[in-house]
Amino acid sequence: MVATALQDLLAALRAAHFVHWTNHWASRGEAFYGDHQLFGRLYEAVVEEIDGLAEKLVALDVQAVEPQDAIARMVEYVNTWTAEGDILAQSTRAEQDLQDIVAGALAGENSVGMENFLQGIADAHETALYLLGQRRRTAAKIRTAYDVGTIKRILEQTLSPESEDGHITVWAEANEVYADFVAAEDFNRSYVLRQLRERLRSQRVQDVVIEFDRGEEATVTVTLPRD
Repeated sequence: MVATALQDLLAALRAAHFVHWTNHWASRGEAFYGDHQLFGRLYEAVVEEIDGLAEKLVALDVQAVEPQDAIARMVEYVNTWTAEGDILAQSTRAEQDLQDIVAGALAGENSVGMENFLQGIADAHETALYLLGQRRRTAAKIRTAYDVGTIKRILEQTLSPESEDGHITVWAEANEVYADFVAAEDFNRSYVLRQLRERLRSQRVQDVVIEFDRGEEATVTVTLPRD
């Protein structure tokens, strides 16, 4: 039982390292530098934990480093965490799950040395979860006060030359922003989509869709990331 819990923890740590490192590369937008640094701090901290736990398990003659089993466990965690959507949510879910996984390992019969080692991991990831929570609260404030307004302006600026009558209505609901307008006769949907995606890139937009309602009346839907 202990071996299984420790093997699971090792796989989860390796999966968390992969997710945090990937998010370190994937950081972008207005908060790029801060996010890049945060995810860098998270993935670098996990390396020592992975190495320390693997060496302790090998010393106990536990086959936790057998690659096929380890990879299968890692893939399961990575698939679960990356399904969360935006990168902050992915890393937060990883850290939340790690809290439960470490608690499961601590519940077993461990040596004093292993107990202290696991408690150190628990403390470190509690700090990681706190840092991600602070960043997510900041992101929510930015999206409420800044992103939606910026997206509205981008939609108005981009669609004005493409609108037949110059009338554009833009509004927001939940995590989506909409724009209604009447398209010009030479309206090029692919070109406008490219323009919008390029201009909205810094806003961490998940999707942009143009749908025609009746005739030349079109609606643009912009989906924002959820917290």
